[in-house]
Amino acid sequence: MHLTITRFEITAPIKRDEIAALFEQSLPRYRAAQGLLSKHYYLEPGSLFAGGIYLWASPGDAQAFFTPAFNEAIRARFGSMPTLQVLDCPLTLDNIHGDHRIAS
Repeated sequence: MHLTITRFEITAPIKRDEIAALFEQSLPRYRAAQGLLSKHYYLEPGSLFAGGIYLWASPGDAQAFFTPAFNEAIRARFGSMPTLQVLDCPLTLDNIHGDHRIAS
């Protein structure tokens, strides 16, 4: 499994509920993403930075998703290009479902 973390600056003032609504509009795209196991949207307190934390079944799934078109969509919506951090994820814990997953 692989984690990716995107981070971008929101260049125009926006309220938390407004950004949550923008995040919610993107759900269909992420539900359809091949190999995406989970995504967590985040806001950095006290700043204008936001992003997503993604868990992917394989690095190829992540690479196929993060295209120049993805970067442009973030820039068009929030005003800046995202940065991307890629991490190996050997184990995940899900306390909601009482489960864990070991990468194969």
